Amino acid sequence: MFDVVDFLERVGQDATLAHATSEELMSGTLAAGLSAPERALLAGRAAPELSDLLRAPALCCMQFPAEEEEEAPEQDEPETDELPRDGD
Repeated sequence: MFDVVDFLERVGQDATLAHATSEELMSGTLAAGLSAPERALLAGRAAPELSDLLRAPALCCMQFPAEEEEEAPEQDEPETDELPRDGD
């Protein structure tokens, strides 16, 4: 199993392998020493079946932006242009 994971890691790091044809992948899987079922699944790019073979659970993660809270307007004392009177 770790050979498959190592191979997939190498494919992810090498752009030429990421876009390789099935034949190129097959030669890479042979060089990595993968079993026949593993090679067939990788060559066919059968992700769900490979996940089952590796007993890897399906994971799903979602992120949503936080909703911005509207700030309540501050209520200051009303401003007046009048000057205070001495007698008031």
